[in-house]
Amino acid sequence: MSNPTVNFNTPLLDRNNGCWFYRQDVPARALRSRGWAVSDKDPSAQIQVFARTYSIAMIHHAEDLRRAGKTVVFDIDDDYWAVSPMSPHAVEITPSLIAGIDHMIKNADLVTVSTENLRKVVQDRFKGKKVIALPNSYDTSARNRGKPHRDLKEITGRVVLLSGSASHAGDFLIIPRIAERLKGVTWVVLAPRPFMDLVPGAVYLHPVGLDDYLATLRAIGTRQVVGVVPLTEERFNRSKSGLKWVEYAGSSIPGVYSDYGEYPLVASAFTRAGATAVEWVDAIEKAFANREALIGQDFLTFAETGPIEKNIHHWEEAYIAARKV
Repeated sequence: MSNPTVNFNTPLLDRNNGCWFYRQDVPARALRSRGWAVSDKDPSAQIQVFARTYSIAMIHHAEDLRRAGKTVVFDIDDDYWAVSPMSPHAVEITPSLIAGIDHMIKNADLVTVSTENLRKVVQDRFKGKKVIALPNSYDTSARNRGKPHRDLKEITGRVVLLSGSASHAGDFLIIPRIAERLKGVTWVVLAPRPFMDLVPGAVYLHPVGLDDYLATLRAIGTRQVVGVVPLTEERFNRSKSGLKWVEYAGSSIPGVYSDYGEYPLVASAFTRAGATAVEWVDAIEKAFANREALIGQDFLTFAETGPIEKNIHHWEEAYIAARKV
């Protein structure tokens, strides 16, 4: 039997964010490279995938497709039932939005998630629902796309990188205290919505698209850089994937991570979740002193677990098993 056809249902306005890129675009490219028929506008496809789709119109669309005999897959990559009050997302997570998420999951034939912990969260909330963890992965073909940010040429010396949107504000509260104590570095904040006053004197870079974002990370990786990924100790972060490690390791950037979520499973250098600024400074200085060793250790793990070509079989197996005969 041939592979099922797959359609990713994503509104155009949502096609330039990390969720769409890692949860739909990257696996779609990998599936096509392996001979699968994948579209983003084919209602006749056997597998219909939805992600971060909670509008009444999309809920009804998914229901119509399921009644027509299609397999409906709903993908979710965060524990929306435990969003931190420190996050701007907390304003967006209304009871009606949660109701929309719950409705999509209840009516889906299969739910896919980004981490094992999130799989347990969903299964605990929706008893008997089929839930599979599909890991966020690096698209190695992206190395031939995108352009580094033009302001990178002005950056010299030791660099501390903070990468990611300001959507998880509580995690960043420690950063100004680290910056006060860490001497002889240039802070680079690579984010579409940075805190402009997070670190006085920091260099803020604003790549337009995700391909440019990854190209900028790769260019930063050629410098004397250490990335930092702080996480506060809370339920929401327990289900976070090790995505920053995937991005950093794929760009030859050694990082210091909070030992929370999935990061202890993959990364080489940590502080404890909720570490003090002094502990962070000590860990960052050690990372600078051991950059080459950390890059080598992360590369060995990344080569086996990071690229999408190492993980795409999980998507194939999930979609084949879920197909309605």
